[in-house]
Amino acid sequence: MTDQPKVRAAFIIKKIKSDPDYLTQNFFYQNALNTFQVLNKIQAIDRRLITGGLLGNVTKYLISLEIKPGGPYAEDKANPDPELNTEIAVFLNNQGVKLPALEPYVNKLPPRKAGHKVFEHIHRLAEKSLSPLPSSFQIIMKPKIEAVIKSDQDQQILLLAYFFKLSLGHSGARIDPETIYELGVANLFLWLAYTIYDNIIDGDESPDSLPLANFAAREFVTRLNKQKSSREYQSWLKRIMAKMDYSQIWERKYARFNPDKNFVLSAATKDYQKPAALYAKSLAHCLGPMLILDQLKCPPSSDQGKNVLLFFKYYLSVRQLQDDICDFESDYQKGIITAANIRLIKNKINRNQLTDYFLQKELPHLQAKIIRYQQMAEMYLDAARIIKYPDYLKQFLSPLKIDPAEIRDFLSVYQK
Repeated sequence: MTDQPKVRAAFIIKKIKSDPDYLTQNFFYQNALNTFQVLNKIQAIDRRLITGGLLGNVTKYLISLEIKPGGPYAEDKANPDPELNTEIAVFLNNQGVKLPALEPYVNKLPPRKAGHKVFEHIHRLAEKSLSPLPSSFQIIMKPKIEAVIKSDQDQQILLLAYFFKLSLGHSGARIDPETIYELGVANLFLWLAYTIYDNIIDGDESPDSLPLANFAAREFVTRLNKQKSSREYQSWLKRIMAKMDYSQIWERKYARFNPDKNFVLSAATKDYQKPAALYAKSLAHCLGPMLILDQLKCPPSSDQGKNVLLFFKYYLSVRQLQDDICDFESDYQKGIITAANIRLIKNKINRNQLTDYFLQKELPHLQAKIIRYQQMAEMYLDAARIIKYPDYLKQFLSPLKIDPAEIRDFLSVYQK
């Protein structure tokens, strides 16, 4: 980055301190490369400065630059500039947005810094684990694995056990590095299984992929069972996996409706927004860290184990609730009931009024829940005395700090 964007970013940040809406109201249009260099510099300093209203302006600006819908981008609308598209890819990746047209430029991004070697080693181990399998199966499975790895922007799928070990300080040094590698591969297969199951249930993927999900789920459990653990942990693992399986049964039974027909809800409205419903499908994400605690003589029933588990429950609840907020309308159209659209369905809101009703009536209610669940996650993490460096885990909460009400600001600016 040249000195000019750095100076420009420093000036804007200084302005924001006295006027939080400065960047939204004074969105700058110099040359496109300079604009996104500045935005990335601001984002690197404090991601919270990229507000919903600003994202609305950025989205409109991107549309004005796109050669085709979804990119690539160019000021002359004809010849994509690699440097500009790389900066745009950096910006969008940090917002959790991946565009297929920017894949050639994403490959030019600098490698991950934190745990990069560990990440790449786990990646290689995952690919190596397929080598004994028939080549026809490998051909189908490898792209699935690569898709999960590419989606792991904050590294919490492959490196969750690694960061958890670091958060333990000296106690974590007692954990064998091979255990961390194995848990990383296991978590990769867990998320692959979870993703496929979820896509099949939501109708986004063919049931033909079910054997792939079953294979990935078996790999996850097998790798955890190979690790040294107490009988209590082994029994607890079975219960968590059974609950995850039942959550899929519950979703198919209680979380479907026909938008074109009258129907009666099979479960109470509040049940969809409780943490127990929100984290049910993904709680197995905590099994690796809980295994590490178990090896340190802190089984799930211990005070330390309970606090860490509660951190994950509220953290995963926030993640799910935010996902539901982003997809509230598309889920409604598909006939899927979620925590974000349940009240729209119950109150039989007209389709052309969905967005206005959601923003005015439902979003403030969901915002309050997210803030409360975030606070609970941090409270239980701080209460876990065995965690000496909680920032390694709070980094997964930090991308969630963006106020959900910014969705309202984003739509307000964009729709104008």
